Amino acid sequence: MPKIVENKIMNFSAKEIYDLVVDVENYPLFLPWCKNAHITKHISDANFHAELLINFKNIFEKYTSDVVFLQKSASEYFVEARAIKGPFKNLVNQWKISEIDHKKTQVEFFLEFEFNSILLTKMLGAIFSTATQKMMNAFENRALNLYKIHH
Repeated sequence: MPKIVENKIMNFSAKEIYDLVVDVENYPLFLPWCKNAHITKHISDANFHAELLINFKNIFEKYTSDVVFLQKSASEYFVEARAIKGPFKNLVNQWKISEIDHKKTQVEFFLEFEFNSILLTKMLGAIFSTATQKMMNAFENRALNLYKIHH
């Protein structure tokens, strides 16, 4: 099963990056392949289900994730999304967001995935690595656009 890990230091507070990651409904505004996103079920203050419509190379797929998020300390946050419905046999992505200082944060992103379809795995599997790099850059650019006034 393919696994991808991305690490990046971003010049924002951990809380700012965490707020972007859990703000799933705004993903279509800055993630190029995310065409629609909405929360379908609030489970608790630290858990919801979200449905996303993704377009990879004109292949449209809709899936639902169970998203759990927590603040481990004043400077460390964790987010995990697991697909529970859609084209994935398995999809887990995790964000570990650790503040280095008030304006610098270590962002660790982990992705593990397996499609239900061998065809989809062959067509899209290879581009997932590139997609995760683009995704990290998209989050950083979103932070720049939202928070640049304060930095």
